[in-house]
Amino acid sequence: MNIDEGKNALEIANKVHPIKKWKEVLYIGVTEKTFGVWKGDYFLHYISNYRKKFQCTIVEKYCKYLESAMASDTAKIFNIKGVCANILDWAKTEEKKYDVIIWWHGPEHVTKNQFLDVLIDLKRICNGIIIIGGPIGNRSYSDTRANDKHRWALRSKVFHDLGFDYVIEDRRYKNQGYAVTAWMKTI
Repeated sequence: MNIDEGKNALEIANKVHPIKKWKEVLYIGVTEKTFGVWKGDYFLHYISNYRKKFQCTIVEKYCKYLESAMASDTAKIFNIKGVCANILDWAKTEEKKYDVIIWWHGPEHVTKNQFLDVLIDLKRICNGIIIIGGPIGNRSYSDTRANDKHRWALRSKVFHDLGFDYVIEDRRYKNQGYAVTAWMKTI
């Protein structure tokens, strides 16, 4: 989550489930650019404006990306816990409860059926709000280092049918097309 994308999502989330209640944050997916180049630490600083003490856990399946993020000053400042695991498997066995789950630019990297399956587990471990964001439509992407690509096209109708509220953002000014920010209160 970088600054321009994340600000709107966090402001929405704060209205729906106030940040001052967030003790446990689950963030799904990072790259070596998340903290630094993309200013992904923005969401941590934003949360710390409302709540000084919270625990952030990051789950990332590509261990090299996680190692890079965990080596950053941001990870040290915020005492981030890193877990190298595929969210599809990890969420099935996780017992800890999270106040907020943020999955930014990730759901399009699993199949639609995998997304629907893991969403059941995410709802089970969330006592607050789930925030999901990503590109709308067929935007091709491939990361050969992580053997990763877009596997399905996010659609606002899917989020609507699942009971999420959502907004569509026009990101064409960044040559990125449209994006969706979707959220669901789980308590």
